Amino acid sequence: MGYLLAEEELKPGMYCEVTIVLMTYDNSFLIPHEALQDDNTLYHVIMKDGDDETVVTVLDSFEILFEDEKGILIRFKENYKYLLLIPNDVKDLKEGQVVIIDNKNLSFR
Repeated sequence: MGYLLAEEELKPGMYCEVTIVLMTYDNSFLIPHEALQDDNTLYHVIMKDGDDETVVTVLDSFEILFEDEKGILIRFKENYKYLLLIPNDVKDLKEGQVVIIDNKNLSFR
């Protein structure tokens, strides 16, 4: 994590930046503010099992642990390895709706 400073390496008047890990959370992600929908859900894009289609799932079983200017720290009951979230300026998506990702653009059918 850190290392010991040699004697007199840090002298009066000098400063250093320190990061202290106070807590860690399992099954948690730091997400951008724009990912949280108006109804406190997340639109998550997944590959449908046994199919080549990418679909929307609505995630609503998470706990908001912390929020600041960097984002929102959320924790899930389930274990997710990754999240592909749709920002909140996309409205009225439905569970199971097909997502087409083309050259960083999203469309829905």
